[in-house]
Amino acid sequence: MQLRWPQQEVSKKYIDQATERLKSLPPDSDREQTVLEKLLARDDNPKTAIVMAMEMMGTGIDTTSYATAIALYFLAKNPDKQRKLFDEIHRYLPDKNQPITSEILNDLKYVKACIKDSMRLRPIAIVNVRMMQKDIVLSNYRVPKGVNVVSPHFYLCQQEKYFSQADKFIPERWLKSDDGKQPETKMTHPFVYMPFGFGVRMCLGRRFAELQLETLVTKVIRNFHVEYNYGEMKFQSKLLYTPISPLKFKFVDRTE
Repeated sequence: MQLRWPQQEVSKKYIDQATERLKSLPPDSDREQTVLEKLLARDDNPKTAIVMAMEMMGTGIDTTSYATAIALYFLAKNPDKQRKLFDEIHRYLPDKNQPITSEILNDLKYVKACIKDSMRLRPIAIVNVRMMQKDIVLSNYRVPKGVNVVSPHFYLCQQEKYFSQADKFIPERWLKSDDGKQPETKMTHPFVYMPFGFGVRMCLGRRFAELQLETLVTKVIRNFHVEYNYGEMKFQSKLLYTPISPLKFKFVDRTE
């Protein structure tokens, strides 16, 4: 089998290992099988397992790791925002070793706002595509059934008509102001910003991804001051919108 991408090579490596384990497993063994072993036990074609493994890496690992790196990048390049975020986290986690509970995460509003604005500026998926299930009219244009419609939210999120200072990292735009006014984003059409899609085709792992992002960013900022000293991070649009600059962050221990 010819392998093109690193993900395929990694997948093939662990699938081969799982295949060998299955061969050596006694018929009467009561050991719980791994996900790969269960898949191979049902279908011994390694191509099927590779496709499943690549899907898991592409949608469940690359996405959250890139999104975390991008959030840390914007926090590193905006030390005033990072300080504000640390102050919020410190209020709820005065001891850096205490566990992060769901109740604490729910109260960390600025954490969520920082992640949202980093995903607005550099979303992992730059468009949403939907095939029309019936003839419809959009903005006085007739769109036939079966035609793909693209929502370019990466482009839309950079427009001043939807976000003031659209090129700036401003997490506060997602929060109520001190006088109780609704955030700026409440005035924006909700379909402009859709990092996880919408409706029946929305990302199935959205809640889990958000939990991972919020937990990881909280832990990192609570423990370290983060710097990025290599200029502007560069990106490339592949299957995902991917950072191609080295992720050479500097982590300085916090003593607070």
